[in-house]
Amino acid sequence: WDDGCAWLKGIGPQPQAHPSSHTTMAEEAIKLFVGRVPKEASEHDFASVFTGLQGCQETILLKKDGTSKGCGFVKFGTLGQAIGAIRAVNGQVVMSETLGPLKVSLASGEDARLGIPVEML
Repeated sequence: WDDGCAWLKGIGPQPQAHPSSHTTMAEEAIKLFVGRVPKEASEHDFASVFTGLQGCQETILLKKDGTSKGCGFVKFGTLGQAIGAIRAVNGQVVMSETLGPLKVSLASGEDARLGIPVEML
């Protein structure tokens, strides 16, 4: 599956840990990638899919020239909340009949950062 959007390092706001920061990886937000987002979707449309889920901290709809690129990211406070969101939305929520259900997974690199095998999801 490829909707033309791939994880591109540096897209969207990226929290940066400063050397003096006491934040550990376990305390950082868990980032999910969301594909099959309609090009006509607004930030509000995209956010409304996730904001009611426990632990949703931020939604980022990727855009180019004001139009959705067909994908985005969502951040959750804990791995459990992120997994709950994947189970609730992936393959279950449809924003466009043409595109089919949303595709939700850990963002590229999150499994390695968290030290968990993808098969566990």
